[in-house]
Amino acid sequence: MIAAMNAGLLADLNEQDSKAATQEFLRNELLLSNREAKHETETASQLAELPETFDALASGKITKRHSDLIARVSNESDVDEAFLAETANKQDFDEFTRTTKRHQQEVSTDDGESLIERQRKNRKARIFESSDTGMFVLSGEFDQITGARIATALTAKERQLWNRENPKARITPQQRMADALADLICESTNSNGEGKSQGTDLLVIADFDVLTQQLENPRLADGSPIPLVELHRLALEANILPSIFDAKTQNMWLGRTRRTASDAQRIALIARDQRCVGCGANPLWCRAHHITYWSNNGPTNIDNLVLVCDACHHKIHDDDWTINQHPTNNKYILKPPNPTTRSGTGGSRQQQRNKPPNANARGKPNRGRLLVGGPTRTNANARGKPDRGKSPRNSPTRQDAAVEPP
Repeated sequence: MIAAMNAGLLADLNEQDSKAATQEFLRNELLLSNREAKHETETASQLAELPETFDALASGKITKRHSDLIARVSNESDVDEAFLAETANKQDFDEFTRTTKRHQQEVSTDDGESLIERQRKNRKARIFESSDTGMFVLSGEFDQITGARIATALTAKERQLWNRENPKARITPQQRMADALADLICESTNSNGEGKSQGTDLLVIADFDVLTQQLENPRLADGSPIPLVELHRLALEANILPSIFDAKTQNMWLGRTRRTASDAQRIALIARDQRCVGCGANPLWCRAHHITYWSNNGPTNIDNLVLVCDACHHKIHDDDWTINQHPTNNKYILKPPNPTTRSGTGGSRQQQRNKPPNANARGKPNRGRLLVGGPTRTNANARGKPDRGKSPRNSPTRQDAAVEPP
């Protein structure tokens, strides 16, 4: 309610004077930064044109974050405000963010292509030395396709650094990510001065209908939809990999031969889990966790692996949270320890370590998906090909295909 009142007051100030004067007021009287003052002023103006969103915010049905998101997407494209305001009342912010992305593409007349182009025109990056710390600060904003490529390369480098670390003397995830970024930028050429690619596959998943011979529903690894034209552009720069889910070409059950998941297994896990099974974090930030611990002879098999982010990984190993399967959809979920069974000596953790992989949940990725690799991949020996799995739609007309760079 207070947020709605503030937005209403700011909208009135905008009408009575100007946005510039309102921003000046916020900077001088409320000591907001230039960025914060501009954001609050622009959002207030947008909410003034969204009565249903404003009313939902004023009545406490939705949060300010939800209303700000509706205001932003309404400014980007023509959306159904009533639908978004009603949905915002039923979903947490992370789920609602995914809903708005899908909605923007659904109502778009050009499959969301104009939104991508608008994002590209608004791209920006800057680097400056902080007067407070003396350290350099980098920031940037990119369209979804470019951003996903950067994130893929960055997280691949971060995992590489993690594998090289001493397990007994690990640095923080934030420090490791900073090191990964510095390595990617500063080591862009080899000893001969020749350029070398620092990226890995950009994973894009799509459905392919055998009867119509059409691709549909292309999306990034985190589920964000992308226009078909972008999928076609990526495919022109890549190689088609048929039979990508063929177990004979990529072994999803590595047993005790290696501890870390292979590239093929990671792609299969992203296709299956889609995000962190605990908190829903982007799959690019996740690690492959052994359900039955490696230290307790757990195998590196696809049905003994799940995607978890660093925070949820610590919950499992340090706070006795456990991986369970939903009885209906077989999806993996993370559950807190049961206070009545937690002994304080790792009782529930021991149960977790001894829990065998579920033989009925092989963890194979869904069929009918197209995997697209970005043009930055150079290692031809690390092609990730998920194993054969069952189609979520149980459709006999679905077939598997993949695209990966040369």
